[in-house]
Amino acid sequence: PPALAATLPSIIALLRCEAPVVHSYAATALERLVAPPRGPPRVGAAGAAPHVQPALEALFSAFAHPDSAENEYVMRAVARVLASAGPAVAAAAAPAVLAALSRMLLDAARNPRVPGFNHWLFEAVAVIARAAATAGEPAVAAVEAALFPAFEVVLRDDVQEFHPYAFQVLAQLVEARRGGGGGTGAGLPPAYLALLPPLLAPAHWERAGNVPALARLLRAIVVAAGADVVAAGALEPALGALQKLVSLKSADGEAGPLALALLRGIPPAALDPYLGTLWGLLFRRLQAARTARFARGVVLFASGFALLRGGAALETSVESVQPGLFAASLVGGVWAPGLGAAAAGGSPEDAKLLLAGAGAVLGGAPGLTTAG
Repeated sequence: PPALAATLPSIIALLRCEAPVVHSYAATALERLVAPPRGPPRVGAAGAAPHVQPALEALFSAFAHPDSAENEYVMRAVARVLASAGPAVAAAAAPAVLAALSRMLLDAARNPRVPGFNHWLFEAVAVIARAAATAGEPAVAAVEAALFPAFEVVLRDDVQEFHPYAFQVLAQLVEARRGGGGGTGAGLPPAYLALLPPLLAPAHWERAGNVPALARLLRAIVVAAGADVVAAGALEPALGALQKLVSLKSADGEAGPLALALLRGIPPAALDPYLGTLWGLLFRRLQAARTARFARGVVLFASGFALLRGGAALETSVESVQPGLFAASLVGGVWAPGLGAAAAGGSPEDAKLLLAGAGAVLGGAPGLTTAG
C-alpha cells in the first residue's frame, strides 16, 4: 500500500540512529515491509525500488557503531533487501556492497564470534554471487577478487563453521563461469586450482555438514577445468572423494552426480583406466546397501555415459568388470526398474538426460539389441 511505502524514508532515517536498539528495530521493520520471511511483501518491488540504495547505505552505516559491528538483525535486513531487489539491482549495488561485505567476511573468518551474523553475512554474499552470474564474467571476477582472501583464511585456518558457506559460494562462482553448461570447460583462474589440495583433504569429507556444498564445488571445478584437474595431479584425490561419497549413506544423492561430472570433465585418456574400479564401487554399494537415491545416481551416471559415449561403449565398460553385468545387473536390476521414478524425482534437466540415455542404450547396446 502507498501508505506503507511512504514510511520507508522515516525507517531508513532511523537506521542511522546510534542506539543499537533503534537501528535494530528499524532494520527489522524494513525487512518485514519489503522482504518478509513468509508471505508477500507489504511494499512491492515498484514501491521499494527507489529506496533500495538509500536503505543499503543506511544499513551499512549501522555497522560502524561499536556495539553493532556484528549486528545480526541489520545483516539479516541487508541479505533480504538484496534478495528482494532482484539480480539487476543487486548487481548494480554490488561494487559498494561487496567491498563492505568482503571486509566483514575477512574479519569474521579471523575471529568468528556471532553465528547468526555470520549466517546472514554469507547469505548476503551468496545473493551478490548469484547477481554476478547474471551480469557476466567481469562481475564474477570482481566477486572472486573480493572474496578469495577471506576464503583462503577459512581454509588455511580450518574455520570449520564457515566451510559449508564458503564451498557453496565458490560453487556458485564456478558454475557462473561455465554458464551452467555441461561440457568440458576451457579452464578456471589459477586461484581455484590452488584450492584443490585443501578441498580434497579427507578431513573435509568426514564432516557431514560439508558434503553437499563440497561435492557441488568439486563437480563444478571438474566440469569446468577437467584437464587442469588432471594436470594438477588431483584426479586420484577426486576419485578418493567419490569413493568416500559411495560409502556414506548420508550422501546417497551425491555419488552419482560426481561420477557424472568426472565423466563430463575429465579427458577420457585420463579417466578410462579408472572406470573399472568406479563401476566396481557403484555395484558393490548397490549390492550391499542399495537405496532409491543411490540407485537414481547410478542411473544418472549410466545415462550420461550412454549419451556421451554411446550405448555400446557403456556396455563394454560395464562388461569389463564382469561379463553379464550390463544386461542383468545394470539394465535389468537398476535401470529398468528405476527409470520412471528417477525421471519423476529430479530436475527437468535430469529427466531429459535419463530419457536420452535410455534411447542411446536401447539403440546402441549390442547385448540388448541382440537379445531383442
